[in-house]
Amino acid sequence: MFWKRGSLRPFLLGCALLFLGSGHSEKAVAAHFENHQSVEYIVEQGDTLSSIAQRYFDRISDMEAIAKRAGVSLSQPLHTGFHLNIPKAFLRREISTAVVSHISGPVTLFIHGKRGCLQQGQPVTEQMTIETGSSGFVTLLLPDGSHVSMPSMSQITITRLRKVALTGAVERSFKLEAGHVRVHAAPLFRSDSYFHIATPSSLTAVRGD
Repeated sequence: MFWKRGSLRPFLLGCALLFLGSGHSEKAVAAHFENHQSVEYIVEQGDTLSSIAQRYFDRISDMEAIAKRAGVSLSQPLHTGFHLNIPKAFLRREISTAVVSHISGPVTLFIHGKRGCLQQGQPVTEQMTIETGSSGFVTLLLPDGSHVSMPSMSQITITRLRKVALTGAVERSFKLEAGHVRVHAAPLFRSDSYFHIATPSSLTAVRGD
């Protein structure tokens, strides 16, 4: 896939593309893709509501809502094989990192506005901005095998790079500030996974099947 700032030209086989106006914020787009349904968890031996919440929930306090949905008390033991219905919104999003798989020429890394150097093999994550100079080039390797490449005179910010606990869904989001970006996206096999690139004029998003 190839994106140019202000003029998106995506090409992707086997995935759905969604075009959204530039007025959509990162938070709004994430909400657009969020699957508000629930995931079913089958209780294993030794599980308690507390241990399940600690492993998978964003907030431990959400186990009270799960207990109410399941019709059990917080102190009640859970039987092996019991089915719990967990809203996906409760699940923890774990921040992940990409790795610089190729770099050449002048490439600058900005972390919270502070300027630094970027090197081969270096990890990068959310809220970092990468800028290529007049002869610079860089390719990022994402945890799921996707690649994001930037030619010279380009700038991109990683706005979201997370994995959802329990389901394994991935959330990948970038903002193209200037220049071009070329993307090879790994297949998205979950409906609550997404990959999108935002520019000042438009946004293209890919959602799993």
